[in-house]
Amino acid sequence: MSNGWVNQMLSNIKFPTYQNRKAYLTSSAEYSGYVVYGTSKMMGRNFFMDGFDRTDYKTIFVEGGDLNKQFDAYSKELFSEIKESVTDSRWRWSGRTRRRNGTLVGSPRNIVDTGELLRGLELRMD
Repeated sequence: MSNGWVNQMLSNIKFPTYQNRKAYLTSSAEYSGYVVYGTSKMMGRNFFMDGFDRTDYKTIFVEGGDLNKQFDAYSKELFSEIKESVTDSRWRWSGRTRRRNGTLVGSPRNIVDTGELLRGLELRMD
């Protein structure tokens, strides 16, 4: 097989265009790391990874499509699924927690709790 033939074959394949795009998923809640990774007293509740598991990339990325648009659509869908994951009932726990302000909170609760974690989630795309 000659290089000329390979180059001719490759020139017939339409690759999607892609600009150096980035998406950042962050949380401004101070305690989000404790929720995701856990502590010595609490198991982690990795809603970020759960969001990835819930997002069906196969329906978004299609061959020959505009990769920039597909990346943007995937990032937005992933962010939506991550926020949905935070509210999932499987993240409930029992026990008592002392808040930073000193108040004691009972059970059952979930990771939405005061809403700070959910409100603090942010998607930024460059």
